[in-house]
Amino acid sequence: MYGLQVQAGAGSGAWITLAITIVSLGVFIWSLKNGSKLIRPTDFLFLGLAILALIFWLYAKQPVISIILLSTTEMLGFIPTVRKTWHQPHSETLSFYLITTFRHALGIGALSKYTIVTWLYPLTWTIANLLFAVLLIIRRSSIKRKPEVQ
Repeated sequence: MYGLQVQAGAGSGAWITLAITIVSLGVFIWSLKNGSKLIRPTDFLFLGLAILALIFWLYAKQPVISIILLSTTEMLGFIPTVRKTWHQPHSETLSFYLITTFRHALGIGALSKYTIVTWLYPLTWTIANLLFAVLLIIRRSSIKRKPEVQ
């Protein structure tokens, strides 16, 4: 994503994407050592889609198709988190998603050039994190209102 944004002239607005990439890489490395080893078929599907997006960018010289494919893949990869949180709304930190919404919105504002390649990724995550935060609020409040069955 970062490479696509830089190539398209995003300027300092791409720094957020770079920071997210570095943190994600760190989490990935940590999870290989300490995390669950349960790899689902959808994980391979998302990896394949990410590789396909890279091919569209590097070999086919199609950055727009690449950014659309990458953004779609990331949203599909977010579905298991949404599903888990629907059933366990306190398993995620609301403030994290509110801060992340704000972070991506700032990234959009910091872009030097606005093209679909530069703004699609941060806009997608701004909307996804905002909707997810709303989901957390709604699910938590609906669970509080239900009387406990003993």
